[in-house]
Amino acid sequence: MAAQKPVEWVQAVITRFDEQLPVKVGVQNTHTKISTEHNKECLINISRYKFSLVISGLTNILKNVNNMVTLWHMCWSLSLLSYKLPFSLQQPKDSMRLDETMLVKQLLPEICHFIHTYREGNQYAAELRNSACGVLFSLSCSNFSAVFSRISTRLQELTVCSEDNVDVHDIELIQYINVDCCKFKRLLQETVFKFKALKKPAQLSVIYNLEKAFWNWVENYADEFTRLYQRPQADMAECAEKLFDLVDSFAESTKRKAAVWPLQIILLILCPDITQDMSRDTSDDSKDNKKLFLENLRKALTGHGGSKQLTESAAIACVKLCKASTYISWEDHSVIFLLVQSIVMDLKGLLFNPAKPFSRGAGSQSADVDLMIDCFVSCFRINPHNNQLDLNLCSHAPLRMTSSLTFKEKMSSLKFKEKTTDLDTRSHKYLLLALVKLIHADPKLMLHNPGKQGLEVHSSTADLITGLVQLVPFANMGDISQEAMEALLVLHQPEGIELWNPDAPMETFWDIR
Repeated sequence: MAAQKPVEWVQAVITRFDEQLPVKVGVQNTHTKISTEHNKECLINISRYKFSLVISGLTNILKNVNNMVTLWHMCWSLSLLSYKLPFSLQQPKDSMRLDETMLVKQLLPEICHFIHTYREGNQYAAELRNSACGVLFSLSCSNFSAVFSRISTRLQELTVCSEDNVDVHDIELIQYINVDCCKFKRLLQETVFKFKALKKPAQLSVIYNLEKAFWNWVENYADEFTRLYQRPQADMAECAEKLFDLVDSFAESTKRKAAVWPLQIILLILCPDITQDMSRDTSDDSKDNKKLFLENLRKALTGHGGSKQLTESAAIACVKLCKASTYISWEDHSVIFLLVQSIVMDLKGLLFNPAKPFSRGAGSQSADVDLMIDCFVSCFRINPHNNQLDLNLCSHAPLRMTSSLTFKEKMSSLKFKEKTTDLDTRSHKYLLLALVKLIHADPKLMLHNPGKQGLEVHSSTADLITGLVQLVPFANMGDISQEAMEALLVLHQPEGIELWNPDAPMETFWDIR
């Protein structure tokens, strides 16, 4: 049948796949799960030869699922489809014909519908959006023009719409798509061309989403960004500088400055020749606004910006600068590292000050932690042997724990004292679990003691082992007890024992045991 009637055969497989979605059968049993997995594999193989038929069939399924009223059904159905779609969509470009491109354009609105109809607070909403975003990312890999066309069309519409009718949903797609250097440059060029005519909400949306797109590029194509500093691209720098000037003019108020600073630092990073020129005593007058931007950034970071909002934005921008610099070699562009060095101490003082913890409000706790993690990791990558970070996990009554684990590396001193609230107890527990997992994953991090004498190394290792041993009996602490045992096993591997005290490994081993 496959050879004689390929259309009917493909349709039969798609129909069978559709009939086994949870939206049709409800909760799946073992038999239906196996059958569904088999159908997935069949569709993946078929799509290599009958791409148009498969995409057309899946698009129709998505249209039907979009009409369902139950979010649970939508979530599970899309999660199954998202497993299949990336394989079908990531076909070689030369296999894409005009009719297939049109089919992708039909599919795109259905995927966007799932992203745009995100319902805050629903237990399935996050999974639904993640599945849809994964499909969009795959779609943009080999069909970027179709996705870009939708974004470009929306930008054009937002230049002529009224202030009361600004729909930025399609602009938000920018942060979910796959972009390499050429695609990111194309986004910059399109933004430069239309930014000034956009309505304010659209301008803010573009500013936010372009910064997200930059990190999509850097994290997926790190080598391209690194090469940008080895062989600067004049057209990329030209676009970045033009957009910098546009958003700089847009940032008239404190609120707008706070919104644009994270993107502005990224745009400045994309102009290596300009930053090099700014480091000289004399530079072009056209660079004055860039110099003023950096001065204002430093002032705000030290709390002299006149606004808490600007201080918070400066912290975000400076962390972005530190993170971006980790993708660049010192030999390729030392000016960026000099810029990092000029702000890093103030940045660490702002983010890691026990006397005045950094916080952007109750609703931003997770984002604040992510920001600190990015700063911590970036500073470590820039200079692994700089300062020390002591995480002293001391006696904690609610956890009935008296262990003390010390992670002596990197950055400034940060001590976690005894907590009293349930929230603090949970935070302390999660932090402890993360540290123990870190030991389990790579014990060398904890056994690295540069510049210490044998006795100090011996004492440090003894504290580490003792702390882990004291965690083992606490079965009520869930994963921590198991992770502590796993960490101890790793530390007791022969290659690990040698690092307990390189000057006297066996003496240290027998003494601690």
